[in-house]
Amino acid sequence: MEDQIQRIPTPLYHYDRPLLSFRPGAWQEHPGPTPSVSSSASASKRDKETGSGVNTPLRVLTWNIWFDTRYKAERTHAFIRAVRAADPDVCCLQETTTAFEAILRADAYWRATWVMTALADQTDFTKSHYGTMICVKKSLMKGGRGKGRGFSAQSYIVAFPGTQTGRCLTVLELSPGSKLPNTPPILIGTVHLDYTPQLRASHIAIAIRALSMSSAGGPVAASILCGDTNFTDYSETAPLVQAGFVDAWVVGRYGPNLNAPNVSKASVITDTGAPATAPGSARNANATLSVGDTHPDGTAVDWLLVDPTFGETGVRKRGEGSRESEVVRRLDLIMCRGLRIDACKLAGEDPIPQKALRASGVKEGDDIVVWPSDHKGVCVDVKVVG
Repeated sequence: MEDQIQRIPTPLYHYDRPLLSFRPGAWQEHPGPTPSVSSSASASKRDKETGSGVNTPLRVLTWNIWFDTRYKAERTHAFIRAVRAADPDVCCLQETTTAFEAILRADAYWRATWVMTALADQTDFTKSHYGTMICVKKSLMKGGRGKGRGFSAQSYIVAFPGTQTGRCLTVLELSPGSKLPNTPPILIGTVHLDYTPQLRASHIAIAIRALSMSSAGGPVAASILCGDTNFTDYSETAPLVQAGFVDAWVVGRYGPNLNAPNVSKASVITDTGAPATAPGSARNANATLSVGDTHPDGTAVDWLLVDPTFGETGVRKRGEGSRESEVVRRLDLIMCRGLRIDACKLAGEDPIPQKALRASGVKEGDDIVVWPSDHKGVCVDVKVVG
């Protein structure tokens, strides 16, 4: 249904596709962009906060859940437990597979709490056996519990030309509904970027344009681009910074003074001279963040090496160290525009308890350490500025 999405000047291939929700007996497609919601939907503390439409606080989680088949059931159930603990409103997931999706569909909590996109709707299985997925908490949407969280939701994809692995941008568009008919939507896009810098750069440019305009061709209140970036240098964030996005983890964790810990092997990052503003930052309303930053002593900070999300988890023998230092990086970013960053935290830092592995019949349970994924999840609390 590509023609229902207004194209912006450069070719962006948008495809409307419905969200899935569990209704009695089976997962079903919603007939339109505003799903009906069961009253049994799990309520969040944020559901009780005042405010309406885009002024409501949002918690967004991004997580590469790892396509690897080893201990898939145990890792997926650990992922579900981590999601319940983190309590996000939106989950943006990468490396999702049909096996992972099937476990979610069979889980009672997931059925009662979430709506989700379908992997088959956005994955070319001739190029890749995994893809991206967005899940939305029912209580966030029209008909859910709480005050002022009556969003309507639609999702679509934007094709990435040139990809050899079926990569694309998966977008969730949250509109405040009939109570605030003239309020622009919030766009949340998730990506798993390719392995070459040239493809990543071209796909980021497409994502920026796609997240700058609603599906109806109008303005947006705020935008998020998150996912597994595969960045090899933090300067790859420069186009996003120039477009007004900020790195939510850096701003939320270290604030305007960027008091990052000393990082070994810190590489010099070229400052583009085009800082991005984080309006209304929880730390400083006038905080700015540029691509290149230094410690007070002048030492360059490589923000890909601060608080790494990849290379320290996965599956390994007990006592085995992390991966080689050159691949331990912060690959999983949440880049925000028009949003105040209130808090941020990681998910999936702890391994699955050995007792849980043994209970699942894993014979190596006493000799192996298993995390939910080889990536950690990143969770941020945001609120639209203004």
